[in-house]
Amino acid sequence: MQPLKLVTLTALAVAAGIAAGDRPITISGGSPLRFAHVDWNLQDDDQTILSPFAGSVTSITVTSGSGAPKTIAFNGEPCQLSLTFGAIAVTVTANDSARGFRIKIGGAYFSKHFGRPAQGTFESNDAGYSIKNVKVVKGGAAQSIAVSGHTEIVIHYE
Repeated sequence: MQPLKLVTLTALAVAAGIAAGDRPITISGGSPLRFAHVDWNLQDDDQTILSPFAGSVTSITVTSGSGAPKTIAFNGEPCQLSLTFGAIAVTVTANDSARGFRIKIGGAYFSKHFGRPAQGTFESNDAGYSIKNVKVVKGGAAQSIAVSGHTEIVIHYE
């Protein structure tokens, strides 16, 4: 296949995926901690990143070495996900009045404690920890999720 045709087909496939709303947010933390999405907008406080896309969370799936994947379905309820990674406290907020996705970190700064190895990815410079203390709040009801070892959290939305 000619290189130009391959590039064109790849671009069309990516555009179709984006148009279909398939842009999950992935948080993984075996080590290092990584936030991956199509793109992020770093805010002036250096502790908050925003998704450039608005939408409503449809589900959160947590997969960990401690057992089978756990999926929590959403139907427009306000959503908050919190976790810790060493001294870094992470809070993800969605489905609120702003209808956007925010990741806020405490105990660290994106410019100092995270690198950007690829477009849409922030990766912590500290690789000595794993994700702990995962809690999902759905419409005001909190649910803790036991995790151990490498953990991946995928937030789906439309």
